[in-house]
Amino acid sequence: ILESVAQSFEQPDFYAAVTQGGVYGKIASSVMLYNLPNNPVAISWTELTTQQDFYNFANSVRSIAYPNVGWGVDYAAALNSATAHFANSTSNGLVQQITIIDDATGFYQANPAATQAASQAAMASGVDVINAIVFDAAWQENTVNSYYQANVVSPGATVTVVSSPQG
Repeated sequence: ILESVAQSFEQPDFYAAVTQGGVYGKIASSVMLYNLPNNPVAISWTELTTQQDFYNFANSVRSIAYPNVGWGVDYAAALNSATAHFANSTSNGLVQQITIIDDATGFYQANPAATQAASQAAMASGVDVINAIVFDAAWQENTVNSYYQANVVSPGATVTVVSSPQG
């Protein structure tokens, strides 16, 4: 997952969309690991304006020591932590976006009511979009998509469900 995130920041189309198509010509990004206790911030808010900034951010993502503890994912806690992280940001962007990237092996453990409440609270606090990318959903694509649409993502946001394993 982290390698895919890193590669996305190296894509010329993404860089162009931010720097040429965006209002400010820059973006502030951060990475949280929500499968660990207390959802630690692995990379704090970083302003990206030059192509080198995007490459450096990608390399920072690659350098994260990712302890995969598996199971026990708490989407409500993740969304609440991300919302608080936005509130503590000094960046002043026009769009606040949370993207949850996960594998589908543990999503069903999440508390749907608490997750939905956390998603709605995030939106009420000023988060504009909550998207999700979910890997490893073989034979359960519809179930995964339904869960995320009903409980995690914001209205009109995207859920991308991929059957194959992450990576």
